[in-house]
Amino acid sequence: MTKQLDYSKLDKVLQYQDTQLAIDWRNKEWKFLDINGNNYVSLSEFETWIEHHLPEFFNSGDGQRYKIAFRYAYNKARTIHQSKATATSAQKQQNDDYLTRSEFAPMLKYTRIFLEIYNMFDELDTSRDRKIQIGEFIRGVDKLNQWGAKIQDPKADFKKIDDNDSGNILYDEFLQYALDKNLEVIQG
Repeated sequence: MTKQLDYSKLDKVLQYQDTQLAIDWRNKEWKFLDINGNNYVSLSEFETWIEHHLPEFFNSGDGQRYKIAFRYAYNKARTIHQSKATATSAQKQQNDDYLTRSEFAPMLKYTRIFLEIYNMFDELDTSRDRKIQIGEFIRGVDKLNQWGAKIQDPKADFKKIDDNDSGNILYDEFLQYALDKNLEVIQG
């Protein structure tokens, strides 16, 4: 069963906007997120923080299914800001491996987007095997088109999305497709 995302709660927790209210909220939350106060956040710290704010993704067993979206968001955000040229190799490695304060807002935005895309993926994956097979894709064309895909030839699109020619679409392949197509769930 696909999880019904509570978009109002996601927007309340994942405040990435450039408003004063969102900035103040992020400043407060960064102190909780950066548990040891070293100005870097590990994946473990992020997952602990997100589980605190969005426990419904972890308490019902869905945490393992949705964890991939959280990890992709974290990994994408932590690569946004490059280390300064004057940084030592140890500082560069730490900046590359951990989330920094300046990457917090983008991480929240990516989390929101990647959760929505994972939810789309999960809705199409009716066999619940964490991959979309050709039959599932074809049955989901109407839904994909509602999200903005504009699919004319489902088999050709499936083949294009299936980067590794496995005969299945994995989340990372679907994620890239959804981002390229700017897919979006119509809320309401």
